[in-house]
Amino acid sequence: ANVAGYHMFNFASLQVLVFVAVKEKACNLLSAFLKSSTVLRVFQHCKHELVSFMRKYVIPKGDRQTDISVSVLEMCKK
Repeated sequence: ANVAGYHMFNFASLQVLVFVAVKEKACNLLSAFLKSSTVLRVFQHCKHELVSFMRKYVIPKGDRQTDISVSVLEMCKK
């Protein structure tokens, strides 16, 4: 997907939100945010990049089996 132009700011915002939500274990907040109509279009457009970002920078390999990590990755893949 192309994340250039105005989408880049939105994608960067999603990256920050996901990073903070995972670190603070705020899965319910993240879920509600990702389902909002305001964010949904950008999220759908960038979800593959977001999952890659999470795997690379947000969720360490040893932590990928925890409930919050699995929940967030699954939420973003759907």
